[in-house]
Amino acid sequence: MDDSLLLMKGGKDGKVIEPGNATASEMIKRLLLPVDNDDHMPPKEKPQLTEQQIALLHWWIDNNSVFTKKVKELNQPERIKPMLLALQKVEVIKKPSFDVPAVPVEKADDKIIAQLKQRGVIVLPVAQNSNYLLLNFVTHPVIDKVDLELMQQIKKQVIWLKLDNTNIADSTLAAVAQLTSLTKLYLSHTGISDKGVSRLQALSNLVYLNLVETNITAQGLILLKNLNKLQSLYLYKTRVEKNDWNILKATFPKTLIDSGGYQVPVFTVDTTLVKSNVKY
Repeated sequence: MDDSLLLMKGGKDGKVIEPGNATASEMIKRLLLPVDNDDHMPPKEKPQLTEQQIALLHWWIDNNSVFTKKVKELNQPERIKPMLLALQKVEVIKKPSFDVPAVPVEKADDKIIAQLKQRGVIVLPVAQNSNYLLLNFVTHPVIDKVDLELMQQIKKQVIWLKLDNTNIADSTLAAVAQLTSLTKLYLSHTGISDKGVSRLQALSNLVYLNLVETNITAQGLILLKNLNKLQSLYLYKTRVEKNDWNILKATFPKTLIDSGGYQVPVFTVDTTLVKSNVKY
């Protein structure tokens, strides 16, 4: 892993990186496997990569896995820019995390988890030695009645739900709203509107809500004012008007409201680690 030539060559099982195609790359596939899977990387006893680190690797591979370009020379989607900006921060202040309940929960039904996985849903524990679960529909974007019914059967365990870029709509948010254990909900790039978001008032444990590139307006968001635990609200490319931001800040005084549109600063000199005798 510390030699670019050997990394791109791969190991005894073949290539681990497919430049330009992160989804097909063995490295990404293994990072997304359940922690208790023998092929998951890193091994479960080792420190695990964060979602942001995996996202950056995915982005780098999709940009042809180049070793010779600086970050500023690569295409930077809006979702990647804040992650890159975070890497430039010298000091990181750790805050208490409230997105994983302190009270333990019983293990979810293995049969339900197996059915979800067979349908293409990524099901992972949110932490080691935890029965709380993350459901990610990134590889199963067309959600139907069966998916919703299966989720209902493990609603105690599901606390992080990623529905970005799926067909989730206002009508199906009624079923999502029944997952009252949710602390993180990702709904970016979906067709939901104020009519649907009003149903989320029941999610009293919600800490994180991503509504990037949806049809949400300030009027719909105000209906969520009683979500007292909400810490992060992402609203880039929504229908929130410029004059509405002060109203939302007053409505959600304890919530970080992210409007997006980041500009990643370009430094005159990039710090580069140079290793001799390695060329790519």
